[in-house]
Amino acid sequence: MSKRRILAITILSLVIVAIFSLSMQFFKSVSAFDLSSSHVEIGKDYLVRGSYDRAIREFSNALKKKPGDAVALVDRGTAFNQLENYPRAIADFNQALKLNPNNALALNNRGVSYFRQGKLQPALNDFERAVKLNADDPYARLNYAGAALASFQGAKAAQKLQDYLDRTRWTGKFTGHEAVLAILALKQSKNEEGASKLLKTSMEKVSRLDWPYDVFKYLNGKVSPDELLESVKNSDYDTTQAHCFLALDLLRQNKPRLAKSHIDWVVKYGTKNSVEYWIAKNLSISTARPKQTK
Repeated sequence: MSKRRILAITILSLVIVAIFSLSMQFFKSVSAFDLSSSHVEIGKDYLVRGSYDRAIREFSNALKKKPGDAVALVDRGTAFNQLENYPRAIADFNQALKLNPNNALALNNRGVSYFRQGKLQPALNDFERAVKLNADDPYARLNYAGAALASFQGAKAAQKLQDYLDRTRWTGKFTGHEAVLAILALKQSKNEEGASKLLKTSMEKVSRLDWPYDVFKYLNGKVSPDELLESVKNSDYDTTQAHCFLALDLLRQNKPRLAKSHIDWVVKYGTKNSVEYWIAKNLSISTARPKQTK
């Protein structure tokens, strides 16, 4: 066999080996990606079901296969949030934001971590950035409004909520809810004229058959606090909201003792997956602080 032929065979063999090696790397990469995606999907299912420890395990497995998986990081952080392990949650959201500083979901969910710890200004900062990045996310808007009301910065939330209601012509998923928070925010900022105008519009735009229409009736003086609570007695979620709305309105009227009874109810019996629970939780801390004397 000639030297030229031997050389050609050798080169061909090396090429075949290289192609095989690259193919193996490719298939390993694809396999790792598929396994990562599988773990993420299973984890999401556990997350929806409320099996947070199992969800964390699946997301952690996904991250072993694909360390830079932002979806797995955000979802694992969300599971940690639900377990009230806020340092671990924030660490995951921070990592996701290093990968993409404009990850609106990571910002919103990190804001939730801060909100639930009573760190209202960092929460507001994150929620505001999330809203700017995705103005159509109702959860970011509601969270922003909640943190603003809890920190007595209602004016900040009112304008954002009103702008959204006007832009969407009152067709959003949580239109009534956002309108209530906007009215309470206007009242908190002592803009009674704006609150009255928005209340009138709300009663025209929101269906009388839907919650929270009875809150509009309460704010308009048509039903009493007891009648409002009676109207939602069959729903823990709506009852949580009603008590929180009453507390915010009573605080605005400078009736802290009456407000406290509603705040205490929410903290003790309220539904934790509502924005209003965490508004009340933060209010329970701020209203319990002794007033400083000059």
